[in-house]
Amino acid sequence: MADTETEKSDIWFYHLERGSLDGVLPLLVQKCLDKGWRSVIRVGSDERLEAIDSALWIYREDSFLPHGTVRDDDSETQPVILTTATTNPNKSEVLFLVDRAEEGEFNGYERGHPAV
Repeated sequence: MADTETEKSDIWFYHLERGSLDGVLPLLVQKCLDKGWRSVIRVGSDERLEAIDSALWIYREDSFLPHGTVRDDDSETQPVILTTATTNPNKSEVLFLVDRAEEGEFNGYERGHPAV
């Protein structure tokens, strides 16, 4: 029987004791961007998607995080994409699961953050 390689993802869990998701998530996303990693932020509801979308645009006065949502025509070109679906529309290396988002598959991702 031949050996087969199984694709595995690193999964990191975060438990927020200090600070809010809106304060921590942009910092984690910025670290991913700094490393050249594309990210999917999967959320549990459309309402929360809108709130996180706004938070990423205004998280710092002197900066913004380039991102879009799956509703955008160019979602596949965005370095960071927000969605409620279990797809990977921008071929991201990193998956953030927030606010009771559906897990779906981790295949194709190098890193997952399911407990933000």
